[in-house]
Amino acid sequence: MPKCKMVSYNPYPTGEPGTPDFIGSWGGRSFLIEVKAPGKKLSPIQRIRRQEWEATGALVLVADNVNIVKEVIK
Repeated sequence: MPKCKMVSYNPYPTGEPGTPDFIGSWGGRSFLIEVKAPGKKLSPIQRIRRQEWEATGALVLVADNVNIVKEVIK
């Protein structure tokens, strides 16, 4: 049984706009990753979705390079 499961998320046509790009679970902990180009910031709806997910106890990352994700996994 895998310890980590992750899928990419596309909100169209029926999903929820502003939801991070990747949704997963690792060792029983939910996480979401929003991928941004270097220097880009979250949009207002993305900030709202981040707050909603964090309020449930999920870890929400905003990554502009793969090293951020690798560091958190460590």
